[in-house]
Amino acid sequence: AVSLTIAPSRYSERAEYLGVYRDLLESFRQLPGVRSVATIKNLPLRSAGETQGWRVPGAPEPSPGQQTTAAFLPVSPGLFDTLGVSLLAGRDFTGDEGGPVLIINRRLAREAFASDPERAVGRRLVVGGSIEAEVVGVVGDVRSLGVGLEAPTTVYVPQQLMPRRVATYLLHTEHDPLELVSQVREAVSARDPAQALTEITSIEQAIFDSTARPRFLTALLAAFALLAAVLAAVGVYGVVSFATARRVPELGLRKALGATGADLVAQVLRTALLPVAAGAAVGLVAALALSRLMAGLLFEVRPFDPATYGLVVVGLMVMGSLACLGPARVAAASDPALALRAE
Repeated sequence: AVSLTIAPSRYSERAEYLGVYRDLLESFRQLPGVRSVATIKNLPLRSAGETQGWRVPGAPEPSPGQQTTAAFLPVSPGLFDTLGVSLLAGRDFTGDEGGPVLIINRRLAREAFASDPERAVGRRLVVGGSIEAEVVGVVGDVRSLGVGLEAPTTVYVPQQLMPRRVATYLLHTEHDPLELVSQVREAVSARDPAQALTEITSIEQAIFDSTARPRFLTALLAAFALLAAVLAAVGVYGVVSFATARRVPELGLRKALGATGADLVAQVLRTALLPVAAGAAVGLVAALALSRLMAGLLFEVRPFDPATYGLVVVGLMVMGSLACLGPARVAAASDPALALRAE
């Protein structure tokens, strides 16, 4: 992703800075290892674009407070193929459009026409107050505001219809894209030595940066959760081990009356694991009730994950079993005479 801003002091007319965009697109296409190149104003996950109103032709003019809006993004042909965004219906921009055309995302197709993507192609929308444009394609939703936020209604317009001085070039390469940084700088300098680049980064790094805060919060929460699990396991082990150790004289007496070692171990496990299981059940219910508070930190992960809850319950039961086995085995191996003498 190569971002730049064309200064109005050098290119004041629309045709001039659109020419710069076209020249740079062609220069980047010629770089070795580049599969495709396209431009978009705002890099996905960082901004949804400019907000403008839209309406279906023939619908009454909405009041200022009732206006339907969408994010508008000027793009070049080939953007969706470069980014890997699915074209659900229709076609991409060609770069030589005969009139005002638009490409909308799936969410807007549903809101505007209440139909599947294919039926939205060929319909028309009024945008920018009075411009009536044809919908030539429908693409998948893109989480422009962040991976944890729902994709906004989005309208993609040809760059020449909505030219902006700020743009991001997206280069899809065969190898590590950052290997082309010096060649990208040389291509820009060859077109205009005074043109500065505001940023050069990989899409992977952009995604990593956009998820920095939720990743930190999740890591912090995971650390506290691990500490809580360890403390719970140590507590369960200590309490059960202490309670079982106090029963050693009783267990020795039972052995003297004919109980086998296996009988003693089984009885200890049944008696000790019952409160452990009850406590795990109560904790499970509480966790299910509180897990909704974590939904904001999760992306495509359900807060009610059976594997996670099952692992925690099994872990607590294992710790309780280990806590019982030590004292129970000591009691099973002890001399009954000692237990009788202690009583």
